[in-house]
Amino acid sequence: MLKAITVGGVGTFVFSTFAALMVGYFLHYGGVPAVASFIGVAVAIGFIIIGVFGPNSRGCPPETVNY
Repeated sequence: MLKAITVGGVGTFVFSTFAALMVGYFLHYGGVPAVASFIGVAVAIGFIIIGVFGPNSRGCPPETVNY
């Protein structure tokens, strides 16, 4: 369990560093609209991944969904 927590923490640190660098890059070369587009695309990708790989919960009460 400790290994999983450590891997998750390091992954979060690496991703947040990468995201901050990407925001800086887009802000420098594309301005605020590029940063807004980057955030919007990242959120859309998250929605798609959760929709495709998440639990099948259509028509189920929330108490019965197994994660």
